[in-house]
Amino acid sequence: MEKEHPMHPGILLKKQLQSANIKAKFVAEKIHVSNSQFGDILNGKRRITPKIALLLEKEFGYRAKEWVRLQADYELELERIEMVNGVNESTL
Repeated sequence: MEKEHPMHPGILLKKQLQSANIKAKFVAEKIHVSNSQFGDILNGKRRITPKIALLLEKEFGYRAKEWVRLQADYELELERIEMVNGVNESTL
């Protein structure tokens, strides 16, 4: 039985920014990353690294520890799903 994929923390961040009416471009500029890189985070294609989490905390008050934990939980759940679905170590 396949498990549903968990939500990437970048997608959660995207929803928070949208609900606060904060533009992604504005955030990218404030934390000094390219629009493309930040867009990848918001679309679940790139990790929220500890550095990005700290920059979000510094500029916007979002707790860095929480974003790092959400990212780790997300990655752990993806690994769990792969194990349950029979992905073996030789494919890693």
